[in-house]
Amino acid sequence: MRVLFAHGFEGSPDGSKPTYMREALRWDVTAPKMSELGWSIASQTEVLIRHLDQDNFDLLVGSSMGGLAVANALARDGHRKEEILFVGSDRGIEQDLVPSEGFELVTISGAGIPRRNPIAALRAIYLLIRGIVEALRLLGRRKPKVVLALGGFACFPCAFASLVLKIPVIAHEQNAVPGLANKIISRWARHCAVSYKGTSLRNAVNTGNPVRQSIIEARQIEPASIREKLKVPRENLFIVATGGSLGAKTINLALRDAIPLLNKGVGLTVHHIIGRRDWEELARSEEELRSYVDYRPIEFEYDMPSILRSADLIISRAGGSITAEIAALDLPSVLVPLPNAPGDHQTANAKSMEALGSARILADENCDGPHLSALLNELTENQEELHRMRQRAEKNSQISASESLASLLKKEAL
Repeated sequence: MRVLFAHGFEGSPDGSKPTYMREALRWDVTAPKMSELGWSIASQTEVLIRHLDQDNFDLLVGSSMGGLAVANALARDGHRKEEILFVGSDRGIEQDLVPSEGFELVTISGAGIPRRNPIAALRAIYLLIRGIVEALRLLGRRKPKVVLALGGFACFPCAFASLVLKIPVIAHEQNAVPGLANKIISRWARHCAVSYKGTSLRNAVNTGNPVRQSIIEARQIEPASIREKLKVPRENLFIVATGGSLGAKTINLALRDAIPLLNKGVGLTVHHIIGRRDWEELARSEEELRSYVDYRPIEFEYDMPSILRSADLIISRAGGSITAEIAALDLPSVLVPLPNAPGDHQTANAKSMEALGSARILADENCDGPHLSALLNELTENQEELHRMRQRAEKNSQISASESLASLLKKEAL
Protein backbone atom coordinates (compact mmCIF):
# COMPACT_ATOMS: atom_id res chain seq x y z
CA MET A 1 0.00 0.00 0.00
CA ARG A 2 1.49 3.31 -1.13
CA VAL A 3 0.20 6.16 1.02
CA LEU A 4 0.57 9.95 0.82
CA PHE A 5 0.12 11.32 4.35
CA ALA A 6 -0.61 14.99 5.12
CA HIS A 7 0.14 15.83 8.74
CA GLY A 8 -1.64 18.53 10.73
CA PHE A 9 -0.36 21.82 12.15
CA GLU A 10 1.23 20.19 15.19
CA GLY A 11 2.26 17.01 13.35
CA SER A 12 5.39 16.12 11.42
CA PRO A 13 6.53 13.76 8.64
CA ASP A 14 7.97 11.47 11.34
CA GLY A 15 5.08 11.73 13.79
CA SER A 16 3.27 8.88 15.49
CA LYS A 17 0.64 8.41 12.76
CA PRO A 18 2.95 7.95 9.76
CA THR A 19 5.33 5.93 11.96
CA TYR A 20 2.50 3.58 12.94
CA MET A 21 1.51 3.11 9.30
CA ARG A 22 5.11 2.35 8.35
CA GLU A 23 6.05 0.07 11.23
CA ALA A 24 2.80 -1.60 12.31
CA LEU A 25 0.93 -1.72 9.00
CA ARG A 26 4.06 -2.04 6.81
CA TRP A 27 2.76 0.59 4.39
CA ASP A 28 5.01 2.56 2.06
CA VAL A 29 4.29 6.02 3.46
CA THR A 30 5.33 9.32 1.91
CA ALA A 31 4.87 12.14 4.42
CA PRO A 32 6.03 15.52 3.06
CA LYS A 33 6.66 18.50 5.29
CA MET A 34 3.35 20.32 4.89
CA SER A 35 4.87 23.73 5.65
CA GLU A 36 7.40 23.52 2.79
CA LEU A 37 5.62 26.35 0.96
CA GLY A 38 4.15 27.99 4.04
CA TRP A 39 1.32 27.24 6.47
CA SER A 40 -1.56 28.61 4.43
CA ILE A 41 -4.10 26.04 3.27
CA ALA A 42 -3.38 26.97 -0.34
CA SER A 43 0.35 26.34 0.17
CA GLN A 44 -0.25 22.98 1.81
CA THR A 45 -2.61 22.00 -0.98
CA GLU A 46 0.09 22.82 -3.53
CA VAL A 47 2.49 20.46 -1.72
CA LEU A 48 0.00 17.59 -2.04
CA ILE A 49 -0.88 18.38 -5.65
CA ARG A 50 2.79 18.26 -6.64
CA HIS A 51 3.19 14.84 -5.04
CA LEU A 52 0.05 13.50 -6.70
CA ASP A 53 1.21 14.77 -10.09
CA GLN A 54 4.60 13.11 -9.78
CA ASP A 55 3.80 9.69 -8.35
CA ASN A 56 1.12 7.02 -7.96
CA PHE A 57 -0.50 6.46 -4.55
CA ASP A 58 -3.11 3.97 -3.42
CA LEU A 59 -4.36 6.16 -0.59
CA LEU A 60 -4.29 9.81 0.50
CA VAL A 61 -4.55 10.29 4.26
CA GLY A 62 -5.05 13.67 5.91
CA SER A 63 -4.78 14.44 9.59
CA SER A 64 -6.65 17.43 10.07
CA MET A 65 -8.95 22.35 -5.61
CA GLY A 66 -9.40 23.65 -8.55
CA GLY A 67 -12.68 25.54 -8.04
CA LEU A 68 -11.20 28.04 -5.60
CA ALA A 69 -9.41 29.93 -8.37
CA VAL A 70 -12.71 30.32 -10.22
CA ALA A 71 -14.55 31.28 -7.04
CA ASN A 72 -11.92 33.89 -6.24
CA ALA A 73 -12.19 35.23 -9.79
CA LEU A 74 -15.94 35.63 -9.33
CA ALA A 75 -15.35 37.34 -5.98
CA ARG A 76 -12.83 39.74 -7.54
CA ASP A 77 -15.45 40.50 -10.20
CA GLY A 78 -17.88 41.78 -7.59
CA HIS A 79 -19.82 38.69 -6.52
CA ARG A 80 -20.24 38.30 -2.78
CA LYS A 81 -18.65 35.16 -1.34
CA GLU A 82 -21.99 34.39 0.30
CA GLU A 83 -23.40 33.87 -3.21
CA ILE A 84 -20.97 31.02 -3.92
CA LEU A 85 -21.53 27.55 -2.42
CA PHE A 86 -19.07 24.65 -2.51
CA VAL A 87 -20.31 21.06 -2.31
CA GLY A 88 -17.74 18.36 -1.65
CA SER A 89 -16.77 15.21 0.18
CA ASP A 90 -16.68 14.99 3.95
CA ARG A 91 -13.29 13.29 3.62
CA GLY A 92 -11.62 15.64 1.18
CA ILE A 93 -9.05 18.38 1.72
CA GLU A 94 -11.78 20.88 0.81
CA GLN A 95 -13.01 20.71 4.43
CA ASP A 96 -10.13 22.98 5.44
CA LEU A 97 -9.30 24.59 2.14
CA VAL A 98 -12.69 26.07 1.23
CA PRO A 99 -13.67 27.67 4.57
CA SER A 100 -10.17 29.14 4.93
CA GLU A 101 -10.84 31.13 1.74
CA GLY A 102 -14.11 32.47 3.13
CA PHE A 103 -16.54 30.29 1.17
CA GLU A 104 -19.33 28.09 2.49
CA LEU A 105 -18.87 24.33 2.15
CA VAL A 106 -21.59 21.67 2.37
CA THR A 107 -20.54 18.01 2.33
CA ILE A 108 -22.55 15.13 0.93
CA SER A 109 -22.12 11.36 0.83
CA GLY A 110 -20.10 9.66 -1.86
CA ALA A 111 -17.10 7.46 -2.59
CA GLY A 112 -15.06 6.36 -5.55
CA ILE A 113 -16.21 3.02 -6.94
CA PRO A 114 -13.38 0.46 -6.72
CA ARG A 115 -13.28 -2.06 -9.55
CA ARG A 116 -11.53 -4.90 -7.74
CA ASN A 117 -13.49 -5.05 -4.51
CA PRO A 118 -17.17 -6.02 -5.00
CA ILE A 119 -18.15 -5.36 -1.36
CA ALA A 120 -16.54 -1.89 -1.37
CA ALA A 121 -18.15 -1.21 -4.75
CA LEU A 122 -21.63 -1.99 -3.39
CA ARG A 123 -21.04 0.35 -0.45
CA ALA A 124 -19.82 3.07 -2.84
CA ILE A 125 -22.96 2.69 -4.98
CA TYR A 126 -25.12 3.04 -1.86
CA LEU A 127 -23.24 6.19 -0.84
CA LEU A 128 -23.60 7.55 -4.37
CA ILE A 129 -27.39 7.11 -4.30
CA ARG A 130 -27.53 8.67 -0.84
CA GLY A 131 -25.40 11.55 -2.08
CA ILE A 132 -27.80 12.18 -4.97
CA VAL A 133 -30.74 12.33 -2.54
CA GLU A 134 -28.80 14.77 -0.32
CA ALA A 135 -27.88 16.87 -3.37
CA LEU A 136 -31.51 17.02 -4.53
CA ARG A 137 -32.54 18.35 -1.12
CA LEU A 138 -29.64 20.82 -1.00
CA LEU A 139 -30.14 22.26 -4.50
CA GLY A 140 -33.91 22.31 -4.09
CA ARG A 141 -33.46 24.39 -0.94
CA ARG A 142 -30.64 26.69 -2.13
CA LYS A 143 -31.79 27.08 -5.78
CA PRO A 144 -28.42 27.89 -7.41
CA LYS A 145 -28.44 29.54 -10.81
CA VAL A 146 -25.59 27.38 -12.14
CA VAL A 147 -23.41 24.44 -10.97
CA LEU A 148 -19.71 23.99 -11.77
CA ALA A 149 -18.59 20.32 -11.71
CA LEU A 150 -14.86 19.78 -11.26
CA GLY A 151 -14.70 16.02 -11.73
CA GLY A 152 -14.44 13.12 -9.30
CA PHE A 153 -17.03 11.24 -7.27
CA ALA A 154 -17.79 14.21 -5.00
CA CYS A 155 -19.21 16.31 -7.84
CA PHE A 156 -21.40 13.69 -9.52
CA PRO A 157 -24.39 13.75 -7.11
CA CYS A 158 -24.79 17.52 -7.49
CA ALA A 159 -24.38 17.37 -11.24
CA PHE A 160 -27.03 14.63 -11.49
CA ALA A 161 -29.37 16.51 -9.14
CA SER A 162 -28.91 19.58 -11.35
CA LEU A 163 -30.11 17.54 -14.33
CA VAL A 164 -33.25 16.49 -12.45
CA LEU A 165 -33.93 20.05 -11.24
CA LYS A 166 -33.09 21.62 -14.62
CA ILE A 167 -30.22 23.71 -13.24
CA PRO A 168 -27.48 24.55 -15.80
CA VAL A 169 -24.23 22.60 -15.31
CA ILE A 170 -20.73 23.48 -16.50
CA ALA A 171 -18.05 20.80 -16.18
CA HIS A 172 -14.31 21.49 -16.01
CA GLU A 173 -11.60 18.96 -16.91
CA GLN A 174 -7.96 19.79 -16.15
CA ASN A 175 -6.40 16.83 -18.02
CA ALA A 176 -6.39 15.94 -21.71
CA VAL A 177 -8.04 12.60 -20.88
CA PRO A 178 -11.32 13.21 -19.00
CA GLY A 179 -12.21 11.25 -15.89
CA LEU A 180 -15.25 8.99 -15.71
CA ALA A 181 -17.40 11.48 -13.78
CA ASN A 182 -16.90 14.24 -16.33
CA LYS A 183 -17.50 11.84 -19.22
CA ILE A 184 -20.94 11.09 -17.80
CA ILE A 185 -21.72 14.68 -16.76
CA SER A 186 -20.80 15.96 -20.23
CA ARG A 187 -23.95 14.29 -21.61
CA TRP A 188 -26.12 17.01 -20.07
CA ALA A 189 -23.67 19.81 -19.23
CA ARG A 190 -24.26 23.13 -21.04
CA HIS A 191 -20.50 23.48 -21.53
CA CYS A 192 -17.43 21.37 -20.78
CA ALA A 193 -14.53 23.69 -20.05
CA VAL A 194 -11.34 21.88 -21.08
CA SER A 195 -7.67 22.61 -20.58
CA TYR A 196 -6.47 21.05 -23.83
CA LYS A 197 -7.77 21.32 -27.37
CA GLY A 198 -9.10 18.01 -28.61
CA THR A 199 -10.28 16.76 -25.21
CA SER A 200 -13.11 14.37 -26.05
CA LEU A 201 -16.04 15.88 -24.20
CA ARG A 202 -19.34 17.11 -25.64
CA ASN A 203 -19.89 20.89 -25.90
CA ALA A 204 -16.20 21.48 -25.16
CA VAL A 205 -14.97 25.04 -24.64
CA ASN A 206 -11.21 25.52 -24.38
CA THR A 207 -10.72 27.76 -21.34
CA GLY A 208 -7.40 26.40 -20.08
CA ASN A 209 -6.60 25.23 -16.57
CA PRO A 210 -6.73 27.82 -13.74
CA VAL A 211 -3.36 28.39 -12.05
CA ARG A 212 -2.43 29.97 -8.73
CA GLN A 213 -2.21 33.74 -8.60
CA SER A 214 1.55 33.71 -7.90
CA ILE A 215 2.13 32.19 -11.35
CA ILE A 216 0.12 34.97 -13.00
CA GLU A 217 2.04 37.58 -11.01
CA ALA A 218 5.37 36.01 -12.03
CA ARG A 219 4.61 36.92 -15.66
CA GLN A 220 5.12 40.56 -14.70
CA ILE A 221 8.68 39.92 -13.47
CA GLU A 222 11.57 40.48 -15.86
CA PRO A 223 13.46 37.13 -16.16
CA ALA A 224 16.82 38.92 -16.30
CA SER A 225 16.26 40.40 -12.83
CA ILE A 226 15.60 36.95 -11.36
CA ARG A 227 18.65 35.47 -13.07
CA GLU A 228 20.76 38.31 -11.74
CA LYS A 229 19.64 37.54 -8.17
CA LEU A 230 20.40 33.86 -8.75
CA LYS A 231 23.81 34.81 -10.21
CA VAL A 232 23.19 32.87 -13.39
CA PRO A 233 25.85 33.89 -15.95
CA ARG A 234 24.27 35.98 -18.71
CA GLU A 235 25.67 33.76 -21.45
CA ASN A 236 24.30 30.54 -19.91
CA LEU A 237 21.09 28.73 -20.71
CA PHE A 238 19.11 28.15 -17.53
CA ILE A 239 17.64 24.64 -17.29
CA VAL A 240 15.29 23.62 -14.48
CA ALA A 241 14.66 19.95 -13.68
CA THR A 242 11.96 18.94 -11.23
CA GLY A 243 10.02 15.91 -10.13
CA GLY A 244 8.02 17.67 -7.44
CA SER A 245 8.94 18.12 -3.79
CA LEU A 246 9.36 14.35 -3.39
CA GLY A 247 11.28 14.08 -6.61
CA ALA A 248 10.97 11.76 -9.59
CA LYS A 249 13.69 9.12 -9.41
CA THR A 250 13.62 8.45 -13.14
CA ILE A 251 14.27 12.11 -13.96
CA ASN A 252 16.82 12.52 -11.17
CA LEU A 253 18.98 9.57 -12.22
CA ALA A 254 18.69 10.38 -15.91
CA LEU A 255 19.85 13.96 -15.36
CA ARG A 256 22.76 12.82 -13.19
CA ASP A 257 23.89 10.45 -15.94
CA ALA A 258 23.19 12.95 -18.75
CA ILE A 259 25.24 15.89 -17.46
CA PRO A 260 28.67 14.36 -18.25
CA LEU A 261 27.42 13.75 -21.82
CA LEU A 262 26.25 17.33 -22.48
CA ASN A 263 27.97 19.48 -25.08
CA LYS A 264 30.75 21.34 -23.31
CA GLY A 265 30.66 24.14 -25.86
CA VAL A 266 27.33 25.44 -24.52
CA GLY A 267 27.20 27.32 -21.23
CA LEU A 268 24.58 25.74 -18.98
CA THR A 269 23.24 26.38 -15.51
CA VAL A 270 21.22 23.40 -14.27
CA HIS A 271 18.87 24.05 -11.35
CA HIS A 272 18.07 20.51 -10.20
CA ILE A 273 15.17 20.23 -7.74
CA ILE A 274 15.91 16.72 -6.49
CA GLY A 275 13.22 16.29 -3.86
CA ARG A 276 13.42 14.79 -0.41
CA ARG A 277 13.33 11.13 -1.43
CA ASP A 278 16.57 11.12 -3.49
CA TRP A 279 18.33 14.09 -1.90
CA GLU A 280 20.93 12.26 0.17
CA GLU A 281 21.87 9.90 -2.66
CA LEU A 282 22.17 12.46 -5.44
CA ALA A 283 23.64 15.30 -3.41
CA ARG A 284 26.83 13.24 -3.20
CA SER A 285 27.32 13.75 -6.96
CA GLU A 286 27.28 17.55 -6.71
CA GLU A 287 31.03 18.15 -6.83
CA GLU A 288 31.57 15.79 -9.78
CA LEU A 289 28.68 17.24 -11.80
CA ARG A 290 29.88 20.81 -11.20
CA SER A 291 33.01 19.93 -13.17
CA TYR A 292 30.82 19.65 -16.27
CA VAL A 293 28.22 22.45 -15.91
CA ASP A 294 27.10 25.11 -13.45
CA TYR A 295 25.18 22.50 -11.47
CA ARG A 296 22.91 23.65 -8.63
CA PRO A 297 21.14 20.86 -6.77
CA ILE A 298 18.47 21.75 -4.25
CA GLU A 299 16.21 19.55 -2.15
CA PHE A 300 13.13 21.75 -2.49
CA GLU A 301 12.34 25.01 -4.29
CA TYR A 302 10.39 27.54 -2.24
CA ASP A 303 9.90 30.07 -5.05
CA MET A 304 8.83 27.96 -8.00
CA PRO A 305 7.03 30.78 -9.87
CA SER A 306 10.22 32.87 -10.08
CA ILE A 307 12.36 29.88 -11.04
CA LEU A 308 9.96 28.91 -13.83
CA ARG A 309 9.73 32.49 -15.04
CA SER A 310 13.52 32.77 -15.41
CA ALA A 311 14.14 29.35 -17.00
CA ASP A 312 14.96 28.70 -20.66
CA LEU A 313 13.83 25.07 -20.46
CA ILE A 314 12.20 22.76 -17.91
CA ILE A 315 12.38 18.98 -17.50
CA SER A 316 9.31 17.73 -15.67
CA ARG A 317 6.48 15.25 -15.31
CA ALA A 318 3.24 16.15 -17.12
CA GLY A 319 0.54 16.41 -14.46
CA GLY A 320 -2.30 18.87 -14.92
CA SER A 321 -0.98 21.44 -12.42
CA ILE A 322 2.64 21.67 -13.58
CA THR A 323 1.76 21.67 -17.29
CA ALA A 324 -0.73 24.49 -16.69
CA GLU A 325 1.97 26.52 -14.95
CA ILE A 326 4.51 25.77 -17.69
CA ALA A 327 1.99 26.91 -20.30
CA ALA A 328 1.06 30.04 -18.35
CA LEU A 329 4.72 31.10 -18.27
CA ASP A 330 5.38 30.30 -21.97
CA LEU A 331 8.14 27.87 -21.02
CA PRO A 332 9.66 25.32 -23.44
CA SER A 333 9.69 21.88 -21.85
CA VAL A 334 10.90 18.30 -21.94
CA LEU A 335 8.08 16.25 -20.46
CA VAL A 336 8.46 12.78 -18.98
CA PRO A 337 4.90 11.51 -18.38
CA LEU A 338 4.32 9.43 -15.27
CA PRO A 339 3.58 5.86 -16.39
CA ASN A 340 0.40 4.19 -15.16
CA ALA A 341 -1.32 7.51 -14.38
CA PRO A 342 -5.13 7.09 -14.50
CA GLY A 343 -6.20 6.95 -18.13
CA ASP A 344 -2.56 7.68 -19.05
CA HIS A 345 -3.60 11.32 -18.81
CA GLN A 346 -0.04 12.61 -18.38
CA THR A 347 0.94 11.24 -21.78
CA ALA A 348 -2.14 12.88 -23.28
CA ASN A 349 -1.28 16.18 -21.54
CA ALA A 350 2.27 16.01 -22.90
CA LYS A 351 1.13 15.14 -26.44
CA SER A 352 -1.20 18.14 -26.45
CA MET A 353 1.71 20.45 -25.60
CA GLU A 354 3.97 18.69 -28.09
CA ALA A 355 1.36 19.23 -30.81
CA LEU A 356 1.54 22.97 -30.12
CA GLY A 357 5.28 22.83 -30.68
CA SER A 358 6.23 24.00 -27.18
CA ALA A 359 7.29 20.65 -25.69
CA ARG A 360 9.25 17.50 -26.41
CA ILE A 361 8.28 14.14 -24.90
CA LEU A 362 10.70 11.62 -23.43
CA ALA A 363 8.96 8.39 -22.45
CA ASP A 364 9.66 7.18 -18.92
CA GLU A 365 11.13 3.89 -20.17
CA ASN A 366 13.58 5.86 -22.36
CA CYS A 367 14.45 8.42 -19.72
CA ASP A 368 18.10 7.64 -19.10
CA GLY A 369 21.40 9.50 -19.44
CA PRO A 370 22.05 8.87 -23.15
CA HIS A 371 18.50 9.64 -24.31
CA LEU A 372 18.11 12.74 -22.13
CA SER A 373 21.54 14.13 -23.04
CA ALA A 374 20.85 13.63 -26.76
CA LEU A 375 17.60 15.59 -26.47
CA LEU A 376 19.16 18.36 -24.37
CA ASN A 377 22.13 18.65 -26.74
CA GLU A 378 19.76 18.97 -29.68
CA LEU A 379 17.83 21.79 -28.00
CA THR A 380 20.73 23.69 -26.40
CA GLU A 381 22.87 23.58 -29.55
CA ASN A 382 19.96 24.96 -31.57
CA GLN A 383 18.84 27.92 -29.50
CA GLU A 384 16.72 29.16 -32.39
CA GLU A 385 14.51 26.11 -31.88
CA LEU A 386 14.22 26.91 -28.16
CA HIS A 387 13.19 30.44 -29.13
CA ARG A 388 10.58 29.08 -31.55
CA MET A 389 9.24 26.74 -28.85
CA ARG A 390 8.77 29.73 -26.54
CA GLN A 391 7.06 31.71 -29.29
CA ARG A 392 4.65 28.82 -29.89
CA ALA A 393 3.99 28.63 -26.15
CA GLU A 394 3.28 32.37 -26.03
CA LYS A 395 0.92 32.07 -28.99
CA ASN A 396 -1.13 29.42 -27.20
CA SER A 397 -0.82 30.73 -23.65
CA GLN A 398 -4.04 30.72 -21.62
CA ILE A 399 -3.43 32.83 -18.54
CA SER A 400 -7.04 33.87 -18.06
CA ALA A 401 -8.53 30.43 -17.43
CA SER A 402 -10.10 31.46 -14.12
CA GLU A 403 -11.74 34.48 -15.71
CA SER A 404 -12.90 32.42 -18.71
CA LEU A 405 -14.59 29.90 -16.44
CA ALA A 406 -16.12 32.67 -14.37
CA SER A 407 -17.47 34.25 -17.55
CA LEU A 408 -19.15 30.97 -18.58
CA LEU A 409 -20.75 30.70 -15.16
CA LYS A 410 -22.06 34.26 -15.27
CA LYS A 411 -23.57 33.77 -18.73
CA GLU A 412 -25.45 30.66 -17.62
CA ALA A 413 -26.58 32.35 -14.41
CA LEU A 414 -28.33 35.17 -16.27
